[in-house]
Amino acid sequence: MARRSKTNLWQQLVAKHKEFEGDDVILGKEMLGFPRKTDAARGQMYTHHVDQRLNLGGKNVRPDKPKVFTNYEDMVGDRSSYIHRAREDCVVDKIIQKFPSEEGTLRAPMMVFLHYTKSDEYDAMYITDVENMSEKYGFENDNEKVLSISEGYEFKEGEVINSPKCYDEFGNYGFGKNYKTMQMISTNIIEDGIEVSTEIAEDVTSKNYFGSTEVYYVKVPINDNVILINSYGENGEYKSFPYVGEHTKDNQVCTKRIVTSSQILYDLKTSNIKRRLPSDSPVYVNGEVTDIDLYCNKLRSELQDRVFDKQLIDLYDQLIRYNTEIVEYVREIVQSGGKITKRLKRFYKNARDYIDDDYKYKDDNDRVFSKMSMYFTIKKNVGLLKGQKMTGRHGNKGVITKVTPTCLMPHLETGEVVHVKVNGLGPVNRLTTMPLMEVSITFVTNRAVEYIRDKPMKTKEKVFFRVLEIFAPTEYKAVKDAYMKSCKTKEDKEFYFKIVDEYGIYVYQPPYWTTVNTYDALCQCYDEFEWLRPYTVFFYEPHTKRWVPMIQPQFIGDMYMLKLMHTSKKGLSARSTGTINRRGVPDKTENAKKFQVPYSNIPIRRGKQEMANDAMALDPELIAKEQLAHRSSPIARKYLATKLMENYLGVEKFDPTEEMKNINVEILSAYMLILGMELEFDHDEIDLSDEPGIKSHRYNGKKYYCTTDQMREIVARDIAEVRVRERRPGAIYWGPELSQGDFMNELVQRIKDDLLTYI
Repeated sequence: MARRSKTNLWQQLVAKHKEFEGDDVILGKEMLGFPRKTDAARGQMYTHHVDQRLNLGGKNVRPDKPKVFTNYEDMVGDRSSYIHRAREDCVVDKIIQKFPSEEGTLRAPMMVFLHYTKSDEYDAMYITDVENMSEKYGFENDNEKVLSISEGYEFKEGEVINSPKCYDEFGNYGFGKNYKTMQMISTNIIEDGIEVSTEIAEDVTSKNYFGSTEVYYVKVPINDNVILINSYGENGEYKSFPYVGEHTKDNQVCTKRIVTSSQILYDLKTSNIKRRLPSDSPVYVNGEVTDIDLYCNKLRSELQDRVFDKQLIDLYDQLIRYNTEIVEYVREIVQSGGKITKRLKRFYKNARDYIDDDYKYKDDNDRVFSKMSMYFTIKKNVGLLKGQKMTGRHGNKGVITKVTPTCLMPHLETGEVVHVKVNGLGPVNRLTTMPLMEVSITFVTNRAVEYIRDKPMKTKEKVFFRVLEIFAPTEYKAVKDAYMKSCKTKEDKEFYFKIVDEYGIYVYQPPYWTTVNTYDALCQCYDEFEWLRPYTVFFYEPHTKRWVPMIQPQFIGDMYMLKLMHTSKKGLSARSTGTINRRGVPDKTENAKKFQVPYSNIPIRRGKQEMANDAMALDPELIAKEQLAHRSSPIARKYLATKLMENYLGVEKFDPTEEMKNINVEILSAYMLILGMELEFDHDEIDLSDEPGIKSHRYNGKKYYCTTDQMREIVARDIAEVRVRERRPGAIYWGPELSQGDFMNELVQRIKDDLLTYI
């Protein structure tokens, strides 16, 4: 028998509070946020956003360190498994490039071999331009350091060899961007809507660009009867696909053609080999090629020297050379008595298998393929689109509803642009105070930087350190001590505040345990600093074509924003209303995932959640019609298409006919017929028992969810209408003392009272 606890839940909570008080370890991922000032549900939501965020990337894009930080950002970033550091002092012993550049400079992909001098062990690193994650998500690597070295270069213990582009120029880890954010009421940002500028959404040259990298790993199987047409060749060159560093053309990486003996002359005709035929199979991808792998199950001597295979054979020769160099280098180390790591052993085995004539590669179905299988790694930089999700660090996610030209976004009196507009009612509806506090803190720090810009050094020091002291006493003490030790001369101090003017003031806020009340600190700033006034904000008035100041000055600061995986692409599909497969049902396919079509054409998913949401506001009969016209009836789909062509504004009335049958029901009936069974839908099932509550009824081919009394009313009214309309025996006609409506109500009540007799 279980013993009863002598302590109640309150006492247990008090004990746990004493045990973990001041310890942030209990917060988990919320150490990257501010759970003390965030609703619990929203704080938990943010932990999922951390997993769903995208790594930022692009030509000029680096993530920012949050201007309001918890000090755990670098702790997380430093533990990334994609940061490659020298575990001890080592020497670059050998560099083998996969595809050497014509200029002779290093470029990824390449293999870098390291010799750890202390442990006398050899290791290797495969340097790539991008890393491919799940689905199409990935990120770019920062290879600037490793691409500038040469054989014989020495790395010191702990020195970074290469890493993701998740770090700023000072090595601080970041996973988002600080944007000027305005909280307001607008028709463009109702509920979770977010309006952004084109600079952060589309301008790839801007350092404010909110871009990320999509990585596609594209498989192109090539059998004996398949050729790649001359899609990229010019001036007599036969070129079927782009090389590393080149972009795809016309949204296609290559195009396959099956050559048959019956039309081989037509297929291989010079004029046809450069154009796509209806029977060809393009591989649809848009982006830049960063790596190519080719696996061949034929001997090199068995490959025919044909013009349309020349590029493939040249690629194969380069990969044979690359893997042969790896094998020879590792064998030389082992034969001389050197030790190699497990990772280098794995690279050696893969390279040895590649040049082994007896080794055969298999496809995804574990079957040996006949000729070749080529794999492209392609990267594509993407910005923000309508339907993209982004979020702050407080569970305050939203969906981009409008992308506005930067020149039309609100401008501050300083000339700065408000890049993000969010719903001002969001913090109130969600019970999250930290979004307001984050913007307020950065408003104060930004105003402080503007104020001290042209002031004497003593004023700069006084204001700078006072702001830090109010918001973060521990940070104030550490920063001031470091300043006093490092800035002895006038030049040192001027350089220090030049950095402050360029990058701003960063404020430490503990995620949970703190003695500073942020609201009180803000009030203290407003009371103490007379120069702390809101911005005059100007907006463009399209009717008068002039810039107009807002009536009310605004408190506008920076909010740290994360880009999430969710986009509108996943929920949209382009397809016809005709049949998709032989059964007439729009089945889902993997053609888009296999890059065989330029866009997804599968039916939009409508599962339990979607149907439940529809059922809350729509008549079930309307939902059934919608399913019939869009999915389950080929005849209904064609009827809908015809009506849409007649009236492009939409179809208001849609009346199904007997011919518009649910094809899924017919398929199921055929399967059941084999079993000697059949489906019956035409009988009524009405529950007239006296049990209270809502019940399920089937009547006249429809499903009803109602009480017994409500069902009696429905059936009685149908019987009354039939009897009056057909003048059947038992019908009573109204006289001058009763209106038609009153008479029908009286008749319905009589039938309802004795319903079993009439049924």
